[in-house]
Amino acid sequence: MHCIPLKIHGGGFLRVCGSLNAHQIIVLTGREDYNRDLVLMRQLFEFFAQSNHTIVQYESAGETAMRRINCAFFEHWPMRLRQFIKFFILLGMPKYWSALSRRHRELVRSTHYRMRAFSELIQFLGPDKELIFITRSASRCIATRLADEMGLCKVVCLGYPFQNPSRGAEPERYEHLSALQTPFLLVQGTRDIYGGFSMLGRYRFSKNTQLLSIDSDHDLVLSESEQLKLFMRIERFIDNS
Repeated sequence: MHCIPLKIHGGGFLRVCGSLNAHQIIVLTGREDYNRDLVLMRQLFEFFAQSNHTIVQYESAGETAMRRINCAFFEHWPMRLRQFIKFFILLGMPKYWSALSRRHRELVRSTHYRMRAFSELIQFLGPDKELIFITRSASRCIATRLADEMGLCKVVCLGYPFQNPSRGAEPERYEHLSALQTPFLLVQGTRDIYGGFSMLGRYRFSKNTQLLSIDSDHDLVLSESEQLKLFMRIERFIDNS
């Protein structure tokens, strides 16, 4: 395994296991709340790496900043203590100071910014390759929008954000799914606050979509056996022509 810095829009790096010359490459992308997915992303990466797949994990510069500033072990600490520690962490990382501004955070989370970054990532990996995106939450909206245009081989989405619980229906999040030509596996928790599996009847999906229900919320915290079943189901979807 090794890491490659990226000279694409948004910067960042790829964590790579296998050869980038492989014809088929699995691309793993996380959610905006990066630290909540650290364990899941590591387990997914290790599973496919051990299964002799070439897999890369993409992390933008903005995600790197948030991961390093908002360390997972701070989550349950008192707010004032977290702020105090983060202040001293940031003193030693001047290149991430811009990540503190609201304008910067809104920019790196915008659809336009993410779509450009994903497009350049696909070009970097090679649009002639069989690229299979495994995505989480907001990243999946971008991957499914680009899938047909950029010629992705397959897309797997873990917890699609159909709607923000505080905003209600946002058709721009899901309307494109009805016309999606790329094979698409959608894994949705029964208790997902962004749209549980029982709500999927409200939406239209193309004939190329497979739906999978799991007993979970948006964080996809599963028992070891249930997680292995899920990973094996994703692998079958990837390996089947």
